[in-house]
Amino acid sequence: MGTEISVDERKEISEAFLSKKEKPKLKDALKELSKILQEAVGEIESLSQEKDLSFSDASGIILKHLNRIRPILSGLYMNSIGKLIRAYQMLLYSDAVDEFGYDPKFEDFIKPIFKFLYEKWWRVEVEGGENIPHKGRVLFVANHSGTLPWDGAMIKYYVREIHPSHRDIRPLAENFVYYLPFAGTLMNRVGGVRACQENAEILLMRDEAVIVFPEGVKGIVKHFSLRYKLQRFGRGGFVKLAIRTRSPILPVAVVGAEEIYPVIAKFDSLGKIFNLPTFPIVLNMILLGPFGFIPFPSKWYIKFGKIIDVSEYPPEAAEDDILVNQISQEVRARIEDMIAELLAKRKSIWR
Repeated sequence: MGTEISVDERKEISEAFLSKKEKPKLKDALKELSKILQEAVGEIESLSQEKDLSFSDASGIILKHLNRIRPILSGLYMNSIGKLIRAYQMLLYSDAVDEFGYDPKFEDFIKPIFKFLYEKWWRVEVEGGENIPHKGRVLFVANHSGTLPWDGAMIKYYVREIHPSHRDIRPLAENFVYYLPFAGTLMNRVGGVRACQENAEILLMRDEAVIVFPEGVKGIVKHFSLRYKLQRFGRGGFVKLAIRTRSPILPVAVVGAEEIYPVIAKFDSLGKIFNLPTFPIVLNMILLGPFGFIPFPSKWYIKFGKIIDVSEYPPEAAEDDILVNQISQEVRARIEDMIAELLAKRKSIWR
C-alpha cells in the first residue's frame, strides 16, 4: 500500500519526532494560532455587548485576525509538518480498535482540538449534567444542526472529559458523513458509528452510552430561517430502540450550533453528484472566502434533561405505533422546552 512506511523512513521520522527539533515548531505555531483566534472571539464578544453584531461584522473581525496567521504558517516547513504527521500516524494509532473503528489513543491525540472548540471558540455552558447516569446503557436524544456534526462532538467531549463519569459516548452518524473525504474514517476513529438499529443495539446491549439525532439530515442542513424549529422525528426508530434494549432515554438540547454554518441555500441535484443528500451553501463561504470552512464562534449552551424510563414496557411494545408515537412526542416536547429556555437565557448569538 502507498501508506506503508519503510524501515529507513520509520527510523528517520522517529528521530525527527523524538529529537524535539521539529515538534516545538508546530507546537509553538499552534499555540500562537490558538491565541490569535481567542483574541478574535474576545473582540466579537466585546463588540456584541455594544451593538447587535451581524455575521458580516463577525466575519470582518475573524478575517482581520486570520491575516496575522499567514506569517506563522509561512514560517513552517511543510516537510517538517509532513514528518510529524507520519510520525504521529506511526506512534499514536492504537494497535487494536473495536469493530466500529474506535481508536481511543487517536481520540486523545486530537483532544486539544475539541478542547479549544469547547472552551475557547464556542465557550460551551452545560446544564443538567447531574441527569447523566455514571454507568449502564443510556440513549441520548438531541436536536441536530450545524451542517457538520459538531453538536455530537461537543456533547461527547463534555461527557468524556468534564462530567464526573468520564464515560465514552458513541454518536450515531448519518450515512452522508461517510461520503465526505476523510470524515467517515475520522468519525469512526473518535467513536462514531454508522447509524442503524443493528449497530445501536450492539452498543446498548453492552451497556454503553449512545447518542442519536432523530431529525437526521433534515435537521443538520435546514435553512437558517428554520433555526431551532425541530424537524420531523422520523418514525420513532429511537423509541423502538430504547424499548427493545430497555434503555433509558435522556433528552438533550443544544443551542448555538445553528449559527456556526448558517445555511442560506441548498441544491439537492448537486448533492447527488457527490452522493450527498443535498449540497448546502453556507454564509461562511461568502463572508470568509477561502476560510469558509471556519465555523462562526457562536455561544453554545447544552442542557441534559431528566431521564425518561421505558423499562416498564416489554420488548414487543416496540411494535405499538401509538405508544411509540406518544413517547417520541414526549421527548420532542421536552427538547423543545429546553431549547426555548436556553434561547431565552442567551443574550445574543455571540454571548
